[in-house]
Amino acid sequence: MSIAIVYYHEQLKLHIYRSFKELYGHFDKVSLGYKENEEAAPEDMQLYYSKEEQDKYGVLGIEIKLL
Repeated sequence: MSIAIVYYHEQLKLHIYRSFKELYGHFDKVSLGYKENEEAAPEDMQLYYSKEEQDKYGVLGIEIKLL
């Protein structure tokens, strides 16, 4: 048996940057999904997107509000 969790949200803004380093420089760590006691590092995103992919495509931050 599987359970699906559905989150309803409203998309507020799209934020386009050249790199995660640039994106992280414009937002506080809690708004990026980190806890207050955690260290926020743009390098964390390299687990998902290589530096080469960031250089080629840029990065996109999607700002949402849970309803």
